[in-house]
Amino acid sequence: MKIEEYLQLLSEGKVDEARKVRFSTIPSKLIKFIWLDESEKDEKKFLSLQREEIWFAQKDLLNDPYEYKGILLDRKKLSEAGYSPDVIEKYQTLFDFSDYGITCLSSNNMDYLPMWAYYTNNHKGFCVEYEVIKKDCIHEVLYEPERIKVASLILQSGDAIISGQVEKANFYSNLFLQNLFIKAKSWEHEKEYRIVYPLDENSKGMNVPIHRLGMRTSRIVAGINCSEDNKKKLNEISNSLGLGNVYTSRIHPEQYTIDYVR
Repeated sequence: MKIEEYLQLLSEGKVDEARKVRFSTIPSKLIKFIWLDESEKDEKKFLSLQREEIWFAQKDLLNDPYEYKGILLDRKKLSEAGYSPDVIEKYQTLFDFSDYGITCLSSNNMDYLPMWAYYTNNHKGFCVEYEVIKKDCIHEVLYEPERIKVASLILQSGDAIISGQVEKANFYSNLFLQNLFIKAKSWEHEKEYRIVYPLDENSKGMNVPIHRLGMRTSRIVAGINCSEDNKKKLNEISNSLGLGNVYTSRIHPEQYTIDYVR
């Protein structure tokens, strides 16, 4: 995403134009890689797939301890500006968002081997391809080499709220929200797009119907090492959703890629 252009438009109150910039990089199809391990959790995943739901996890359950920590307060500058430790700590909660769950999708091709290795239990799981119908909920993840320290952001947002400058206050609110979509540059190869969704109180996660998120299921692909029993279950679900037989992965005879057959 052209983040500078996006933020400039927001700062000018041009919300519709800013949305167009954000939407411009969201692809028409996204992939979800899903882990299977012969545990009782597998049946819940099959049920979610059957119901066309997708799981949103609380951030502490994800594999990156730096979730929602891309933007942090420059405590030294705020302290020099006269802010007490208690007030600074309250401002830090603006970046928390612990009551929002995440679902992670990828724009990588289905044959991208690392994603199968990371997220499907050594190809024992499956992946789902979703067609993107509406882009409102979906955000491209931005990969940064360093965590971003802010101080003036806090000062200026407070001034905007106090003085009733609605456009500026909305601009700074959108800046705070960017913390949901920033990760370290070392994750860049995952080409992640994500959706965040408010969780029920004290919840560690929840399923959400994909139609609410502007998506629909377009294809299901079983991993190379997916068991025959699980392939059968996926095939039944795929046909019940009107998608035809499930696709099955196999090693390409000559290249470092994956073939898909029905």
